[in-house]
Amino acid sequence: MNAVNIKPQSAADRAKEIVEDFNSWAKAREAASDWSDYVNQHGKLNRSKVAGECGKRGFATSCFRTNLDLKHAVVALEVRLAASDQLKASRPAQKAINQATDDLLVKRLTAAKVSAEARAKELEEKLAALKAQLHDQNETLKTFRHPDDHLSSTGRLLRP
Repeated sequence: MNAVNIKPQSAADRAKEIVEDFNSWAKAREAASDWSDYVNQHGKLNRSKVAGECGKRGFATSCFRTNLDLKHAVVALEVRLAASDQLKASRPAQKAINQATDDLLVKRLTAAKVSAEARAKELEEKLAALKAQLHDQNETLKTFRHPDDHLSSTGRLLRP
């Protein structure tokens, strides 16, 4: 066949081929038991290394995000490997991850505290303004209470 008569491969067919390549690669790695060569410092499979070694021509690392079947297969493999303690983050990396998480948590809590204090101050100012308004309304009510009582009991207005 010449190059003109070759039918191009559809994206769906290529996606299936990539998943098959990944599954056969995983079986080969299972037989060789060399998972430690493919684990990065965060305790996950090194996707660029995996993508380069799968099949005859490999595939792009973006396939791990766009090909749902491949994504599920990788996650399932990582869960299985983690359950058998073959995927572990290195101690320094885990320490760095924990430190970064702690720092982020402290920042979030500090931001939440500042926000809550600002809201409390705003509410206190609003409460003070409402108390002042209530006091003014009560004074106005006292001014007009006597004439109103007289009008309701006698039916006549007071002379000024």
